[in-house]
Amino acid sequence: MSEYLSKRSTHGVFKLTLEISDNVFRKSFRLNRVQFDGIHELIKGHIIGIRDYNGSISSEEKLSVCLRYLATGDMFKTIAMSYRMGKRTVSSIVSQVCKAIWRHLQPVHMPKPTVEMWEEIALDF
Repeated sequence: MSEYLSKRSTHGVFKLTLEISDNVFRKSFRLNRVQFDGIHELIKGHIIGIRDYNGSISSEEKLSVCLRYLATGDMFKTIAMSYRMGKRTVSSIVSQVCKAIWRHLQPVHMPKPTVEMWEEIALDF
């Protein structure tokens, strides 16, 4: 393992998010800290298990990696360098976290349309 990757817990972007202002946090993740914590509480049980050379990656850090990708559209390679982890690790995290977010938020925010819902939508036309 490279010395660069081994310093994730002290020099990675996730460690720095604890020090940034709330305004910068919101701009970075498109969520405020309360919203971040709320989503984390919903999905944390479903985003465990990914390990890299440095050991387990916390569920908070996984959510941070995924939201950074969704908020910026940045390349996995760039995110990997910032968070000091491998590109394949970032790819696995984004996939795992997106599936968990969809599993928990889709039924609430995008429920399967019913006949009644379609009829109500049709009234607007």
